[in-house]
Amino acid sequence: MYKENVEVETLVMFNATIQSGSNYEVKWVQGNTTNAFQYSGNNTRSFSYNFTMLNTGDNNVTVLVANLVSGQNHSFSFYSYYGINGIALQVGETYETTETAQIALMVNNSAKQPQGSVSVFLDFGDNSSVFTDLSMTPATLKSGFNTTKLYSIQGNYTITANITSPIGSIMLSSVAYVWDKLFVNLSSEVAKKVYENITFEFQNTPNSNFMYIVTYGDGNIRQNEESDLFRRYDLLSWNKSYDYPNDYNVSLYAWNPLYNVFHSYMIHITQGMYTKINLITHNFILD
Repeated sequence: MYKENVEVETLVMFNATIQSGSNYEVKWVQGNTTNAFQYSGNNTRSFSYNFTMLNTGDNNVTVLVANLVSGQNHSFSFYSYYGINGIALQVGETYETTETAQIALMVNNSAKQPQGSVSVFLDFGDNSSVFTDLSMTPATLKSGFNTTKLYSIQGNYTITANITSPIGSIMLSSVAYVWDKLFVNLSSEVAKKVYENITFEFQNTPNSNFMYIVTYGDGNIRQNEESDLFRRYDLLSWNKSYDYPNDYNVSLYAWNPLYNVFHSYMIHITQGMYTKINLITHNFILD
Protein backbone atom coordinates (compact mmCIF):
# COMPACT_ATOMS: atom_id res chain seq x y z
CA MET A 1 0.00 0.00 0.00
CA TYR A 2 1.40 3.39 -0.96
CA LYS A 3 0.47 6.92 -1.94
CA GLU A 4 0.74 7.92 -5.59
CA ASN A 5 1.82 11.42 -4.54
CA VAL A 6 4.06 12.14 -1.58
CA GLU A 7 5.39 15.29 -0.02
CA VAL A 8 9.07 16.16 -0.22
CA GLU A 9 10.93 16.45 3.09
CA THR A 10 8.35 14.47 5.05
CA LEU A 11 8.35 10.91 6.32
CA VAL A 12 6.79 8.46 3.86
CA MET A 13 5.60 4.96 4.84
CA PHE A 14 5.21 2.01 2.46
CA ASN A 15 3.47 -1.17 3.62
CA ALA A 16 3.69 -4.65 2.08
CA THR A 17 2.04 -7.98 2.89
CA ILE A 18 3.24 -11.51 2.11
CA GLN A 19 0.68 -14.28 1.81
CA SER A 20 2.93 -17.30 2.37
CA GLY A 21 6.52 -18.25 3.02
CA SER A 22 8.97 -18.31 5.90
CA ASN A 23 12.57 -17.44 6.71
CA TYR A 24 12.77 -14.73 4.09
CA GLU A 25 14.74 -11.59 3.40
CA VAL A 26 13.04 -8.33 2.40
CA LYS A 27 14.88 -5.70 0.44
CA TRP A 28 13.55 -2.21 -0.24
CA VAL A 29 15.28 -0.52 -3.17
CA GLN A 30 14.76 3.17 -3.80
CA GLY A 31 17.19 4.82 -6.20
CA ASN A 32 20.72 3.98 -5.06
CA THR A 33 19.55 3.06 -1.57
CA THR A 34 18.90 -0.52 -0.48
CA ASN A 35 17.62 -1.60 2.93
CA ALA A 36 17.50 -5.30 3.81
CA PHE A 37 15.59 -6.99 6.67
CA GLN A 38 15.67 -10.63 7.80
CA TYR A 39 12.54 -12.42 9.06
CA SER A 40 12.75 -15.91 10.58
CA GLY A 41 9.87 -18.29 10.95
CA ASN A 42 6.52 -17.59 9.36
CA ASN A 43 4.89 -15.25 11.90
CA THR A 44 5.58 -12.00 10.05
CA ARG A 45 3.19 -11.34 7.20
CA SER A 46 3.31 -7.55 6.84
CA PHE A 47 6.15 -5.07 7.01
CA SER A 48 6.80 -1.40 6.39
CA TYR A 49 9.48 0.82 4.96
CA ASN A 50 9.84 4.43 6.09
CA PHE A 51 12.00 7.06 4.44
CA THR A 52 12.18 10.78 3.80
CA MET A 53 11.91 11.86 0.17
CA LEU A 54 14.47 14.56 -0.58
CA ASN A 55 13.88 15.13 -4.30
CA THR A 56 10.86 16.04 -6.40
CA GLY A 57 9.76 14.23 -9.52
CA ASP A 58 9.17 10.62 -10.55
CA ASN A 59 10.31 7.94 -8.10
CA ASN A 60 10.36 4.17 -8.06
CA VAL A 61 10.52 1.77 -5.14
CA THR A 62 10.98 -1.99 -5.45
CA VAL A 63 10.39 -4.53 -2.71
CA LEU A 64 12.11 -7.92 -3.10
CA VAL A 65 11.18 -10.89 -0.95
CA ALA A 66 13.21 -14.14 -1.17
CA ASN A 67 14.11 -17.25 0.76
CA LEU A 68 16.03 -20.37 -0.18
CA VAL A 69 13.09 -21.70 -2.16
CA SER A 70 11.86 -18.76 -4.24
CA GLY A 71 11.74 -15.02 -4.63
CA GLN A 72 9.35 -12.31 -5.74
CA ASN A 73 9.50 -8.59 -6.34
CA HIS A 74 7.04 -5.76 -6.81
CA SER A 75 7.74 -2.25 -8.06
CA PHE A 76 5.59 0.86 -7.82
CA SER A 77 6.02 4.41 -8.98
CA PHE A 78 4.95 7.65 -7.38
CA TYR A 79 5.54 11.37 -7.74
CA SER A 80 6.91 13.68 -5.08
CA TYR A 81 5.87 17.33 -4.73
CA TYR A 82 6.35 20.10 -2.28
CA GLY A 83 3.38 20.76 -0.07
CA ILE A 84 1.36 23.94 -0.63
CA ASN A 85 3.55 26.88 0.30
CA GLY A 86 4.28 30.50 -0.61
CA ILE A 87 0.64 31.43 -1.35
CA ALA A 88 -1.04 34.35 0.44
CA LEU A 89 -4.56 35.79 0.40
CA GLN A 90 -4.66 39.60 0.24
CA VAL A 91 -7.84 41.59 0.82
CA GLY A 92 -8.09 45.33 1.40
CA GLU A 93 -9.46 45.78 4.90
CA THR A 94 -12.14 48.49 4.56
CA TYR A 95 -14.57 49.36 1.80
CA GLU A 96 -17.83 51.20 1.27
CA THR A 97 -20.84 49.65 -0.46
CA THR A 98 -20.08 51.77 -3.53
CA GLU A 99 -16.47 50.54 -3.77
CA THR A 100 -15.13 47.41 -5.43
CA ALA A 101 -13.16 45.11 -3.13
CA GLN A 102 -9.80 43.95 -4.47
CA ILE A 103 -9.05 40.28 -3.70
CA ALA A 104 -5.80 38.58 -4.67
CA LEU A 105 -4.06 35.25 -4.23
CA MET A 106 -0.33 35.99 -4.47
CA VAL A 107 2.38 33.41 -5.14
CA ASN A 108 5.67 34.38 -3.53
CA ASN A 109 8.78 34.23 -5.70
CA SER A 110 10.41 32.05 -3.04
CA ALA A 111 7.64 29.42 -3.13
CA LYS A 112 9.06 25.92 -3.42
CA GLN A 113 7.93 24.16 -6.58
CA PRO A 114 6.65 21.89 -8.04
CA GLN A 115 3.47 21.69 -6.01
CA GLY A 116 1.45 19.78 -8.58
CA SER A 117 -1.90 20.95 -9.95
CA VAL A 118 -3.11 23.53 -7.44
CA SER A 119 -6.75 24.67 -7.49
CA VAL A 120 -8.58 27.26 -5.41
CA PHE A 121 -12.18 27.50 -4.23
CA LEU A 122 -12.67 31.14 -3.23
CA ASP A 123 -15.68 31.90 -1.03
CA PHE A 124 -16.60 35.60 -0.80
CA GLY A 125 -18.59 35.21 2.41
CA ASP A 126 -21.93 36.29 0.91
CA ASN A 127 -23.06 32.95 -0.57
CA SER A 128 -21.09 33.57 -3.77
CA SER A 129 -17.84 31.91 -4.82
CA VAL A 130 -15.46 31.22 -7.69
CA PHE A 131 -13.24 28.25 -8.63
CA THR A 132 -9.89 28.70 -10.38
CA ASP A 133 -6.70 26.85 -11.27
CA LEU A 134 -3.53 28.34 -9.79
CA SER A 135 -1.15 26.20 -11.88
CA MET A 136 0.14 26.74 -15.37
CA THR A 137 1.47 23.15 -15.34
CA PRO A 138 1.89 20.61 -12.52
CA ALA A 139 5.45 21.88 -12.22
CA THR A 140 4.79 25.62 -12.31
CA LEU A 141 2.42 27.93 -10.44
CA LYS A 142 0.96 31.10 -11.87
CA SER A 143 2.07 34.39 -10.35
CA GLY A 144 -1.33 34.64 -8.66
CA PHE A 145 -5.03 35.22 -9.16
CA ASN A 146 -6.86 38.56 -8.93
CA THR A 147 -10.56 39.27 -8.77
CA THR A 148 -12.96 41.95 -7.56
CA LYS A 149 -16.17 41.94 -5.58
CA LEU A 150 -18.84 44.58 -4.95
CA TYR A 151 -20.59 44.17 -1.61
CA SER A 152 -23.82 46.15 -1.85
CA ILE A 153 -24.91 45.41 1.73
CA GLN A 154 -22.89 46.52 4.76
CA GLY A 155 -21.21 43.89 6.94
CA ASN A 156 -18.01 42.07 7.85
CA TYR A 157 -17.34 39.47 5.14
CA THR A 158 -14.98 36.55 5.81
CA ILE A 159 -13.31 35.55 2.55
CA THR A 160 -11.84 32.04 2.49
CA ALA A 161 -9.58 30.33 -0.02
CA ASN A 162 -9.60 26.52 0.06
CA ILE A 163 -6.40 25.57 -1.79
CA THR A 164 -5.97 21.95 -2.91
CA SER A 165 -3.00 20.09 -4.41
CA PRO A 166 -2.11 16.41 -4.92
CA ILE A 167 -0.53 16.47 -1.45
CA GLY A 168 -3.38 17.98 0.54
CA SER A 169 -5.18 21.25 1.18
CA ILE A 170 -4.92 24.40 3.25
CA MET A 171 -7.40 27.14 4.14
CA LEU A 172 -6.58 30.85 4.02
CA SER A 173 -8.96 33.55 5.23
CA SER A 174 -9.25 37.32 5.50
CA VAL A 175 -12.00 39.78 6.41
CA ALA A 176 -13.37 42.65 4.30
CA TYR A 177 -15.05 45.32 6.45
CA VAL A 178 -17.74 46.97 4.33
CA TRP A 179 -19.25 50.05 6.02
CA ASP A 180 -20.17 53.41 4.54
CA LYS A 181 -18.44 56.52 5.86
CA LEU A 182 -20.66 58.95 7.74
CA PHE A 183 -21.01 62.70 7.18
CA VAL A 184 -24.70 62.81 8.03
CA ASN A 185 -26.43 65.62 9.93
CA LEU A 186 -29.95 66.42 11.08
CA SER A 187 -32.10 69.21 9.66
CA SER A 188 -35.36 70.87 10.75
CA GLU A 189 -36.96 74.26 11.27
CA VAL A 190 -35.33 76.05 14.20
CA ALA A 191 -38.14 78.39 15.26
CA LYS A 192 -41.65 77.17 15.99
CA LYS A 193 -44.57 77.60 18.37
CA VAL A 194 -45.78 75.08 20.90
CA TYR A 195 -47.80 72.19 19.49
CA GLU A 196 -46.71 72.96 15.92
CA ASN A 197 -45.24 70.04 14.03
CA ILE A 198 -41.53 70.20 13.19
CA THR A 199 -40.27 67.98 10.36
CA PHE A 200 -36.91 66.31 10.98
CA GLU A 201 -34.83 64.72 8.23
CA PHE A 202 -31.29 63.50 7.68
CA GLN A 203 -28.97 65.25 5.23
CA ASN A 204 -25.67 64.18 3.61
CA THR A 205 -26.83 60.60 3.90
CA PRO A 206 -24.64 57.64 2.89
CA ASN A 207 -25.53 54.78 0.58
CA SER A 208 -26.64 52.61 3.49
CA ASN A 209 -28.51 53.02 6.75
CA PHE A 210 -26.79 53.74 10.04
CA MET A 211 -27.62 53.55 13.72
CA TYR A 212 -28.74 56.79 15.34
CA ILE A 213 -30.02 58.42 18.52
CA VAL A 214 -31.76 61.80 18.25
CA THR A 215 -32.11 63.71 21.54
CA TYR A 216 -34.74 66.46 21.43
CA GLY A 217 -33.73 68.29 24.60
CA ASP A 218 -37.10 67.76 26.28
CA GLY A 219 -36.36 64.34 27.73
CA ASN A 220 -37.49 62.44 24.64
CA ILE A 221 -35.33 60.58 22.13
CA ARG A 222 -35.71 58.77 18.82
CA GLN A 223 -33.58 55.77 17.80
CA ASN A 224 -33.63 52.89 15.34
CA GLU A 225 -32.92 49.15 15.23
CA GLU A 226 -29.65 47.41 14.38
CA SER A 227 -31.34 45.56 11.51
CA ASP A 228 -31.52 48.90 9.65
CA LEU A 229 -27.75 48.66 9.05
CA PHE A 230 -28.20 45.93 6.49
CA ARG A 231 -30.36 47.85 4.02
CA ARG A 232 -29.77 50.57 1.49
CA TYR A 233 -30.59 54.01 2.87
CA ASP A 234 -34.36 54.24 3.40
CA LEU A 235 -34.83 56.30 6.59
CA LEU A 236 -37.82 58.64 6.23
CA SER A 237 -38.44 62.07 7.69
CA TRP A 238 -40.68 62.41 10.74
CA ASN A 239 -42.56 65.03 12.78
CA LYS A 240 -42.44 66.15 16.38
CA SER A 241 -43.85 69.03 18.40
CA TYR A 242 -42.96 70.64 21.74
CA ASP A 243 -45.45 71.32 24.55
CA TYR A 244 -43.67 74.19 26.24
CA PRO A 245 -41.81 77.30 25.07
CA ASN A 246 -38.07 77.06 25.53
CA ASP A 247 -34.75 76.78 23.71
CA TYR A 248 -34.07 73.08 23.03
CA ASN A 249 -30.69 71.57 22.22
CA VAL A 250 -31.27 68.89 19.58
CA SER A 251 -28.44 66.40 18.99
CA LEU A 252 -27.76 63.53 16.62
CA TYR A 253 -25.30 60.71 17.28
CA ALA A 254 -24.99 58.41 14.24
CA TRP A 255 -22.71 55.40 13.90
CA ASN A 256 -21.91 52.03 12.37
CA PRO A 257 -19.17 49.58 13.42
CA LEU A 258 -16.42 51.66 11.77
CA TYR A 259 -17.56 55.29 11.71
CA ASN A 260 -19.49 57.78 13.84
CA VAL A 261 -20.58 61.41 13.73
CA PHE A 262 -22.14 63.91 16.16
CA HIS A 263 -24.25 66.95 15.27
CA SER A 264 -26.29 69.39 17.38
CA TYR A 265 -28.23 72.65 17.05
CA MET A 266 -30.85 74.75 18.88
CA ILE A 267 -34.61 74.97 18.31
CA HIS A 268 -36.47 78.01 19.68
CA ILE A 269 -40.07 77.34 20.74
CA THR A 270 -42.40 80.23 21.62
CA GLN A 271 -45.88 80.44 23.15
CA GLY A 272 -48.68 80.58 20.59
CA MET A 273 -51.02 83.63 20.37
CA TYR A 274 -54.63 82.95 21.36
CA THR A 275 -57.74 85.15 20.78
CA LYS A 276 -60.38 85.11 23.48
CA ILE A 277 -63.94 85.47 22.16
CA ASN A 278 -66.75 86.43 24.51
CA LEU A 279 -70.16 85.28 23.41
CA ILE A 280 -72.97 87.68 24.44
CA THR A 281 -76.47 86.33 24.50
CA HIS A 282 -79.47 88.69 24.14
CA ASN A 283 -82.95 87.80 25.23
CA PHE A 284 -85.86 89.20 23.16
CA ILE A 285 -89.56 89.49 24.26
CA LEU A 286 -92.02 89.21 21.46
CA ASP A 287 -95.41 90.92 21.92
